[in-house]
Amino acid sequence: MRKIVFTMLVVGWALSTTAQAGLFVAAQLLPIATPADSETDAVFATGTESVAIEQSVTYPGLTDSDPQQVFIGSAAATATLDTYRLDTRLELQNYLRKNYVWSTGQGQNGNEYSFITTPAVSYVTLTDEITVTGGTGVYSLNYILGLDGLVSSDNGLLSAFLQVSLSLPEGVGQSTFFTFGPGDEVPSEITLTYDELPFGGPIDPTLSIFAVILPSPLTEAEVPDFGNDIITGTATVQFGATVTLKQLTATDPSGNLLSGLSLTSGSGFEYPTDPGNLNQQAVPEPGTFTLLAPIATLALLRAVRRGRRT
Repeated sequence: MRKIVFTMLVVGWALSTTAQAGLFVAAQLLPIATPADSETDAVFATGTESVAIEQSVTYPGLTDSDPQQVFIGSAAATATLDTYRLDTRLELQNYLRKNYVWSTGQGQNGNEYSFITTPAVSYVTLTDEITVTGGTGVYSLNYILGLDGLVSSDNGLLSAFLQVSLSLPEGVGQSTFFTFGPGDEVPSEITLTYDELPFGGPIDPTLSIFAVILPSPLTEAEVPDFGNDIITGTATVQFGATVTLKQLTATDPSGNLLSGLSLTSGSGFEYPTDPGNLNQQAVPEPGTFTLLAPIATLALLRAVRRGRRT
């Protein structure tokens, strides 16, 4: 099965800041009239709390007889440490599929993968250092999020999805992600879990939320058969009200809540917790967030639409 990597057109970076930070928001629009435009036409916005961009571009057809190609897009993200709002919209008129072609590469393990630039995206990341003490063995860290939004598309060749994931750069176990597309029932609550974490940490969980829209791409081999197909349609990923962090919990390997634990946040942010499960401790001095802007590699679209991976 093809592995798909979405890329953005600016270089990723890391920032250090004080406890008020911990968030990074970004948005990108990428009008593409020919494959070469994927290196030149991106517009993007980045920030720590709120961003918004919009663009309307009309291109001539590839021949005199072709109708004009129109790209109308908007992307916005606003976030606090426990509330995340993302809205992305893309309208295409008379868009020729030959414009949007897979590029291929080879990963470190030697396996081939495919990657494409992303026409419309907004996203939020939250990174913090967390330490959980008071237990023995290992525990599972759970982010319980509330969802209120809709993913829609009126053309099957215009993809849209919301993806929410939790990942850690250290430790063993499993990370969790959920991906919702047009026609999927978006639940009011999801739980993201990272398992088999040792007590005493610290750990650096990163919560990432992406709202992505892109036309269906082609491989080079498919261009002769499908390159002149035209896409006209509108897609939206509307989570302006909202994605919320409802609670952090710590459980045993069987999913049972543990008692008598303490949580320390490097940022000093007071997470929503049940004191009977995670009693948050004050930090004597303000901690430091490392804000990672994963712009060089935006997201991995998993073959499985929702679930957990090892």
